[in-house]
Amino acid sequence: MPPISTNPQEHGLLPPELEREIFEFAALSQPVTIPKLMLVAWHVKEWVEPLLYRTIVFDDPIDGHPTFTIDILLSAIRSKPAFFFHNAVRHINFQTGHHISPADSMVIISVCSGVENIVGYHDPILGQSHLPLKRLSTSLREILNPLESSPLSPANFALPLFSRLTHLELRSDFLRASDADEWTGLATLPQLTHLAFNSYITFPVFKRILDTSSTLQILVLLTPYVPSWETEGGRDKEDGSLLHDMRFVVMACGDPHRDWQMGARGGRDHWRRAEEFAASRQAGLVNQWFIETDESIAQALLNSSI
Repeated sequence: MPPISTNPQEHGLLPPELEREIFEFAALSQPVTIPKLMLVAWHVKEWVEPLLYRTIVFDDPIDGHPTFTIDILLSAIRSKPAFFFHNAVRHINFQTGHHISPADSMVIISVCSGVENIVGYHDPILGQSHLPLKRLSTSLREILNPLESSPLSPANFALPLFSRLTHLELRSDFLRASDADEWTGLATLPQLTHLAFNSYITFPVFKRILDTSSTLQILVLLTPYVPSWETEGGRDKEDGSLLHDMRFVVMACGDPHRDWQMGARGGRDHWRRAEEFAASRQAGLVNQWFIETDESIAQALLNSSI
């Protein structure tokens, strides 16, 4: 009697490595289907369940992706070992129409200790020096003074939390030209390559940061309207020179919640579009500094080739 083969391919089975790759690809393509994939077999559950928690969103998920409630997430945290969430979670969006208490935020952050990308306004993250954060979107003034019961604390950009950031988006921070020295501290962040403001236009602040930083590759102003150089102080020579800095991009902001999700899922978010636009300016393909829509970029490139 011939020996029984132990080669899975001779029995019509896939090698475990290939089988895992197929299931992970399916899970990442449509994460909303992961709960069903988990029912296929125990080993499949072990492969795909962590992918369910890679990006945590509480409201308005993009098509094909799951959403969480605070109760569901806290229940899962209580039922699983802490290392599971440390290894699984990489992106958390705390922006939600439902209240998340500081205590719940702390539980989530302390367990999801491998998170690299956070959106949050008042969440207590500044003291979490252990987080390997690379991307942060928040209101710096609110996290420096969350209770609004005292004057704004001086920005301490030497905090360990800032030391690993490569992408920082500051939302709803009111900038004044007189604050330029204070905000210039952002230029000291050692790994920061991408900086964005969703705020009022204050050219002197932006120019001071770009002139001081040795690492910044992109500085984006996200604005809901097309700014006029003439009405925004563009007649000043210093402001005019800012518009010729290839790192400076002004971009019409759409839905920031959807845009963030696109980036977390590997799609074209505003960072990616700003990089492409800056590269086109550097190559001389476009001669403008404002991105209104993707279509306007395409038209500018088309006009440059005519």
